[in-house]
Amino acid sequence: MKIPLCWAAFALISGLAVASGQNVRISEFMANNDRTLAAPDGEFTDWIEIQNADSVAVDLAGWYLTDNPLVLNKWRFPSVTLQPGTFLVVFASGKNLTADPANLHTSFQLSANGGFLALVKPDGTTLASAFSPYPAVDEDEAFGIAENVITLPLLANTAPQILVPTNAADLASDWKQLSFQGGPKWFTRLGHLEVVPGFNPSSDWVATLLVNAMVVTAIIFAWLFAASSTRGDLMAGIATGCGVGFAVHSIAETARLRQANPGAFWHQVRQGPAEERQPERLTMTR
Repeated sequence: MKIPLCWAAFALISGLAVASGQNVRISEFMANNDRTLAAPDGEFTDWIEIQNADSVAVDLAGWYLTDNPLVLNKWRFPSVTLQPGTFLVVFASGKNLTADPANLHTSFQLSANGGFLALVKPDGTTLASAFSPYPAVDEDEAFGIAENVITLPLLANTAPQILVPTNAADLASDWKQLSFQGGPKWFTRLGHLEVVPGFNPSSDWVATLLVNAMVVTAIIFAWLFAASSTRGDLMAGIATGCGVGFAVHSIAETARLRQANPGAFWHQVRQGPAEERQPERLTMTR
């Protein structure tokens, strides 16, 4: 499983994760699981990943997981053997299930607002791995320790080519191939791009402008007439109805224009200033 690099670095730099003795640890956990990993029963509950980073197998019978620093023996592992380099996911659902080693559930749930989480050795007092505390996490955001970090330069000594297609035909089917050469619509620029959705004024802009101007003018005159009438309430209702009617007509007309000429809707791209900088790098975890 992958973890955000910023959280992994934060955990290492701040010393949140501690370990001792046998190299069994909490490698990753998610305290706000909404759609990332489902338990066998189909529910998306919090989960904790245990890793055996040792060179020998470890039986977790008698080990503990806890979210309370004052109650270190809160949830006890059944007999389940972790082979060297393997992982075990325990769901922190509060259901307290221990019969099936492939479907373990703790008796507690994790807090997305931050808290304490620890793996405790069978003596009930020694912390094998702990996050004390872990920070608040967003939905589907994992937290854990860094594994093997690989830095891979994606654009070494080169600049990216960029295409903003106006239709599907602009993008060739082989554009992902290393041998692909961009055509005249591709441009190369170091800097930033700002993509702004908009409407192409070269297509049907007069009709669209007139429709929307008609709506605004109708609403203004309707309300002015209502304000000067002795039957203000009635006229205000009529004015509101007219305004809503014209608004619906405007929406329908705009939809018609879009269906008649899809090219009228475009993306305007503004290029940022060229910058002297190193190409971006991608850092990946296991």
